[in-house]
This record gives sequence, C-alpha cells and structure tokens, in this order.
Amino acid sequence: MKKGKVLGKSQLVLAVMIVALGAAVWLNMRYQPNENKYLGEAEFVDGAADSESLETSANAEDYFTKSRRERTEQRAEIKEELAETIKSAGDNADVIKTAVDKAASIAARQTAEGNIETLLKAKGFTEALAIIGDSDINIVVKADSLSAAQTLQIQDVAKAQSGYTVDKIKILTVK
Repeated sequence: MKKGKVLGKSQLVLAVMIVALGAAVWLNMRYQPNENKYLGEAEFVDGAADSESLETSANAEDYFTKSRRERTEQRAEIKEELAETIKSAGDNADVIKTAVDKAASIAARQTAEGNIETLLKAKGFTEALAIIGDSDINIVVKADSLSAAQTLQIQDVAKAQSGYTVDKIKILTVK
C-alpha cells in the first residue's frame, strides 16, 4: 500500500456493498406490509384469511372416514372384477389361479391394514390409517407432530404387520 492512501479498491468495494445491503434492508422494511406473514400461510383472492380454513384438515375424522370408505369401495370393485374373471375363465387354470392369488393378496393387505390401525390406536393414537401398496406402506396418523419415540412405535407396528423394511414405511400426520 502506498503511503498516504487510506482506502484501497477492495475496501471501497466492500464499503459500497455494505451501504447497498443496508439500503436494501431498509427499503424492504419500509415497503413491506405490516401484516405478520408466515411461510405457507394462505391468502385468499379477496385478501381475507380465515384461520379456521387455514387448518390442514379441520375435520380429521372426516378424512379418515372418507379414506376408509373409498378404500373399501375400491377393493369391493376389484373383488367383483376378480369374481367375474374366475366365472368367465372356464377351464383356464392359470387365469383362475392368478385371480385367486390376487384376491388372497387383497385380503392379506386388508387384514394387515386393519391390524396396524388397531394396534396404533392401542398405542394411543386417536386415528390411524394404513395403506399398503405393492412396494411400500403409508401410515397416516392424527397428530400435530410426532416424537422420535412415536415414529419408532409406528415403524415397529408397520414392520411387524406388513413385513416391509423401515425405508419402505412413510408416515404422515394430519391435524
């Protein structure tokens, strides 16, 4: 540094950047509305926000009831289709065996889902819904959040009843 020079180029650039950052923060605070906004908070078109309508699921029981009903209806339709397949198969043993195996698989899944839901309720969860797929299992419980111990309880029950490994178990919460 030359004698008599107080500020170099790098110090001058740094000072300009600090002033620009301060001005940006000031402008942001000055022109931002005073409303408290939270990440994920919804704002409706007319600008009115109803705190009750912002709930993830105000009627969790309705969610669980509706999901169970839809699951039962879907499975009933599949069972009817399998019964029709068996009736129309005639003497084709391969088609009959495939349909019977599929029906047995559905029945096993229903039993496992029911067992998981019952056991989770016995562990203290007010509502639980298990959905077993071909390669994974989804468990929905009524809770604001889950502790590590609760997560382990859910995984233990799901693993024991479904046979899936922990990495195939997905846990969701509904308020």
